[in-house]
Amino acid sequence: MRLQSVADHQTAAEEAHPWADGLRAVGALIGPRFPRAEPRLRAAAYVQGLLSPLERKNGWPLAAQAGDEPPSGVQHLLGRAVGAVEVLMP
Repeated sequence: MRLQSVADHQTAAEEAHPWADGLRAVGALIGPRFPRAEPRLRAAAYVQGLLSPLERKNGWPLAAQAGDEPPSGVQHLLGRAVGAVEVLMP
């Protein structure tokens, strides 16, 4: 097993910053579409899960990735949460 050098960690951090900035930008775009904080945070976590290296991207793994078990919160977000759908899906 090879130990990563400090330079490897710095390179990984430099590559991660644009992704983190992009996720924050997506969160800023979709956040105002949800009147409550909980669905807003859950939607941002859902997008992050979709972009993650998870093998299966359905309710259970995405909920677990977001620290939300059981997946009822994700299921509520996708099926019943109130949001400005016409803006999210023009």
